[in-house]
Formats: sequence, C-alpha cells, structure tokens
Amino acid sequence: MAIAGATEIALSLAKTLSDEPYAGMRLVGFYDDRNSDRRLEVPETYGGVIGDLNQLVTDAPRSTGVTERVVGWPPPRPPRWPC
Repeated sequence: MAIAGATEIALSLAKTLSDEPYAGMRLVGFYDDRNSDRRLEVPETYGGVIGDLNQLVTDAPRSTGVTERVVGWPPPRPPRWPC
C-alpha cells in the first residue's frame, strides 16, 4: 500500500497499520508533491517519502507491487464568507 500525502491523518493511518500486522497490508511509503519544508517528516519505519504523485502512478503496481493507494489529505475546508 502507498499513501498519497504526508499529513497527520496519513501518519496516523500508517501507525495504525504498523500496529496491526494481521491487517494484511504492507506499507511501502508515502508520495507527496510538496517540498520537504512544507510536509510532515515521515519516519523511515513507514517507508519515508519516496516520490511525488506522478511517481506514485508510475510505480504502482509494477516496481513496488502496490495494489492499494490511499489518499491521506483532509477534506477541503468550506469556503469562508466575508462578514
């Protein structure tokens, strides 16, 4: 499994998967388009950030065996109306 987006939600998912080895999922890493100064640091125990979103499409499933992809971005915020 690969996770798109190095966010708090995505890291929480990675921790949950690592705590449940019988879930049948193997996390290969994270893919994120943002620069390293704009995204959360992903520990190597979770595979680290291994590419951008274009690389995710290229990698899966040929070279990594990834058959599951999860988007780890939070839902968009509702628009803010001027007061």
